[in-house]
Amino acid sequence: MPLTYLLLLRHKKILDLAQKYVLSDEEFWTMGQSVFSLQGAFDKRYRDLMEGWRQQRLNIDVQLQSFAAGMFEAWHVEYYEDEDVSSAAQLCCLHRLATYDHIERQR
Repeated sequence: MPLTYLLLLRHKKILDLAQKYVLSDEEFWTMGQSVFSLQGAFDKRYRDLMEGWRQQRLNIDVQLQSFAAGMFEAWHVEYYEDEDVSSAAQLCCLHRLATYDHIERQR
C-alpha cells in the first residue's frame, strides 16, 4: 500500500503540472502502465498466496480475512469469488491486453 500511495502522489504531481504545461502523451501512457504493473504484481501475489493456502488445505476465507488485515479480501470478492483462480487470472490478463491495445491505438 505504501507503493500505491507514492505512485498516486507522483501521478497527482504530474496532473498538477499538466494544468500549467502541455505534457507529452507518453507521460500519461506511462502513468497508466505503472498502475497496470502494480495491479499485476498485486494479482500475482494474491494468486501465489491462494495456491499456497490451497496446498496447505487452509480455510481460504479465514486466510483472506486475517492475512495482511484482509488486504486481499476485496480483490478476491471482486475478481475471483465463484470462479476458478486460473480462469479469472486469464480474464484479468485479457482485460489488461485489451486495455493496452486501446491505449496503443490512441497514441
